[in-house]
Parts: sequence; structure tokens; C-alpha cells
Amino acid sequence: MKSGNYLLLLLAAFLIFSNCSNQGNGGALVLQGNVSDAADMQFFLDNIKLSKTQVIAKAPIASDGSFKIEMKEPIEPGIYRMRVGSQRASMFLDGTEKTITLNTEMSKIGAYDFELKGSPEGNMMVENIGKFRRKEINTKDLAKLVENAKDPIAAMQYSIMIPPNGETLGMLKKVVGRMQAKYPESEYTAIFSSEVGNIEKQLARQQSQEVIKVGQPAPDIALPNPGGETMKLSDLKGQVVLLDFWASWCGPCRRANPHVVKTYNKYKNKGFTVFSVSLDRPGQAERWKQAISQDNLAWPYHVSDLKYWNSAPASTYGVRGIPKTFLIDKDGTIASTSVSPYSLDQALEKLL
Repeated sequence: MKSGNYLLLLLAAFLIFSNCSNQGNGGALVLQGNVSDAADMQFFLDNIKLSKTQVIAKAPIASDGSFKIEMKEPIEPGIYRMRVGSQRASMFLDGTEKTITLNTEMSKIGAYDFELKGSPEGNMMVENIGKFRRKEINTKDLAKLVENAKDPIAAMQYSIMIPPNGETLGMLKKVVGRMQAKYPESEYTAIFSSEVGNIEKQLARQQSQEVIKVGQPAPDIALPNPGGETMKLSDLKGQVVLLDFWASWCGPCRRANPHVVKTYNKYKNKGFTVFSVSLDRPGQAERWKQAISQDNLAWPYHVSDLKYWNSAPASTYGVRGIPKTFLIDKDGTIASTSVSPYSLDQALEKLL
């Protein structure tokens, strides 16, 4: 056989082999499974970039609940969302996944109560978001997930679940740094970097408008408790104090109270307490007392002048909305003007 013909035969064999090895979806993602109670509906896969959402694939769900999505191209690392009807769940996919299998019911998708086979990273995020929604983990646990996430896009997704404030801004900026290092050209990096920049500017504006500044002595408060005895904030010097402005009529305050109670019980023997100032209305002392009892606010420091928004301490501290909290260190100095009841543990660990 002539050498030229031999080379042509080798080339033909190579092309045949290449065509065989690249049949089907070319190694791109296959998402398949069964949603048992979603017959004849559509299964969607969306790409999520914070406020930007794009449908990247969809497939009909058969009468037996089965579906199959075959992507034409490999996906990039990012946040993706499965969606059936009004039920949806987001997860991180690192782009190496070949076949992901989901067998569940429709309601369990929105509840994050399902297993995602074929994507360890995606399944981990589903589990963690499910735990957070069921209150099995808190914002402190989310902060650890942000720190320990292997991929900065996954860290980003966990971080946006934590309310931004002065305490968490540093964490957000670290995530931006990780994203810029690993994904400098990614749209995720550009969008999230811009969002964190806006948060930083907003917090700076808020701080510049605040009457009370970090580092200054906490103005004293002296008001009667429910029994008529005057209690002073200055008497708590030597302890770390959460100064909490709230009211019995304030829904967000009442929803935050269980988190404050949990933190109080955890740290009360380590030099931490709470000084609660109620902005309840005139003539509604009984509602104030009842709320203290109902919410199990066990610390002894509850005061109010029952003057609603005309409360003297609220004016002194520049309180324009509640709940509003300040953290005061053992020396009686303002340590934070923006600590969240939901992430109080992290701040206390630094002060106690």
C-alpha cells in the first residue's frame, strides 16, 4: 500500500472514531428525572445572575412525570434554577456535571426537600438552603458556608442570603475579591462587584446621617420599667449590651425577638445582656407587658416612656424605624450601629 493511501485511511479512521465519540449531546449536561405530580407541565432550567434571569432549557413533563433536558453545549459554573409551575429551587453547578437526576414531587422543589444526584456541589447547596428555610441553620452558619465554599460563585449565593450591614460588608468584599481572582471576565463578577459597591455606598450614607457614631460613649437612658422602677443604661457598664428599640405593635420586631432571646440565653452568663426600649403608644402599657411575656423576653431591662415616636431615647439615638439595635461594649462605648438580631452572635464573639 502506498504511504499516501495509508495516511488517508488513518485519517478516515480518526474521523469515524471522532464522530462516534461525539454523538449525542457531546458530553454536555443531561438533566433528567421524574416529578410525579407534574404530568403534562413544563420543566425549566434557568440561569440566575442576581436580578438577571435567563431560561436556558426546557422540556415537557410526560404523563408519567418523567422529563429529560439535553444541553447542546457544556454549561459554565454558575447559579441555576429548576422550575416547575410556581415551584422553584436554585443551586450552584460547577460546569463539570454530565448527568443530573432528580426524582421528587412538585411541592418538594420549592421546599428544597429533594436530592440532586450527579452534582455534589448542587446537592450541597440545595441541602443548605433547605436547612436555612427550615431554621435548622442561621446566618452565622451561612457566614461559615460563605467562608468555606470551594467556588466563589457558590460563596456569593450564600452571602446574598445574609442581610447586609456594617458587620457583613467585609465578608461581601472578600467574596468579590475571590470572584475577581477566579472569574475576572465573568458577568457574575461584574454584577456582584457592582452590587457590593452600591451596598457600601448606601451604608456609608446611612452612617453619615446617624446621630450616634461608632466609638462614642453611649448616651444614657433612664426610664421606668413595667413596674415603675427607673432603670439606667449606664448601670450596665462592664457588660456588652444590645440596646434594642422595639414595640409590641411592630411585626418585624416581634419576628426578630426569638433570635434575640436565643442569643441572650447563649451569652447571658458570659457578660452579655439586653436593654429594651419600647416605643409603645400612650395608654398601652398592658400591651407592652403582654408582649414581653408572650415573646419570653427574659432579661430584666425593659423600659419605656410610652410616647410612641415621641420617645425621648429614640430621638437621642436618631431612631427613625424599628427594630433598631445598637451594640455597646463593656466600656459603655458604641461598638455597632447596624448589628442585625439575625447575625448578633458574630458581633458578640468579637466583644466578649
